[in-house]
Amino acid sequence: MYAHKTYKFARMLTQLRAIHVYSKLPADTISQIHLRPVHDVQQVIDNWMATDPGMRINIFCEGNKVAVHAA
Repeated sequence: MYAHKTYKFARMLTQLRAIHVYSKLPADTISQIHLRPVHDVQQVIDNWMATDPGMRINIFCEGNKVAVHAA
């Protein structure tokens, strides 16, 4: 990562309650970098919807990366 991306990612970590990550990396490795490992992405979205049925979920897809943001 270039320095500006690292900075923006660090800022995002301080502004959000959690960043959920679906990855082949070990769960403890993901947790050590202050991210929340996820094994079932649909379950995370279902939990968000159960908490606030009127919530808007934005999905940003750019080639090799996808971000789902519950607003």
